Amino acid sequence: MKFDIFKNSVIGYKNLIRGSKSQDYIDYKVEDKFIICSVADGHSTTFFKHSLDGARFACKASIDVLSDNFNIDIDKLEEKLKNYEIQKQIDSRWRFLVEEHYKKIYPNVFKIEYIKYSTTLLSVLITDKFILYLKLGDGDIVLKSKEGYKCVIDTKNNLTVDSLGRDNEYKHMMYLVEEREEKENIRIALFNSIECTLQKYNKNIFSRFILLNTYIDYLNSISENITHDDISIVFIV
Repeated sequence: MKFDIFKNSVIGYKNLIRGSKSQDYIDYKVEDKFIICSVADGHSTTFFKHSLDGARFACKASIDVLSDNFNIDIDKLEEKLKNYEIQKQIDSRWRFLVEEHYKKIYPNVFKIEYIKYSTTLLSVLITDKFILYLKLGDGDIVLKSKEGYKCVIDTKNNLTVDSLGRDNEYKHMMYLVEEREEKENIRIALFNSIECTLQKYNKNIFSRFILLNTYIDYLNSISENITHDDISIVFIV
């Protein structure tokens, strides 16, 4: 598939001040017939001591499961999503990876503390026939089209953030399936300040070179001056 992957991640300014690491994780898989991109945001408080690992496992779990489902038709895909089959597979795969990790640290444990690995998750599967968007938690998938920019799936107004780690949390995983137009030119971004970035990326090879070498400084400035949080962003262009 003719897409480029451009990603970056920085430690949030508030985490830098307290000497904490970023709990964000990005992973993707590119094959001839599909692309999968996943971003997970582990909870950053000390209680969730394994959330970075949880974020890493969430990306791996979603990529593994979506890789097994890229070649089904849209009707079958939507049926599986409606019945929570795919969401439950991701949750089960994530829990398996958490269990393996937890037992290596605590070999005599009787109860796995999944909550310590809590993380949100965003995943996008692109095939020739369809695009699947999956969302658990408060991240955003932003779609650029001829009409402009829009968040693909709205965030719930919950008192607590939906995340892997609690029982049956897969039922809160939201999704959208869109049939692809044959010559659709899609740019997917995971942050809503992206117009300038895309213009620089597409302008010429020199502009792109500068962007790729300075973009992390741009993200650091946003975190320091605006969000004060970890930032992870992926462009598929």
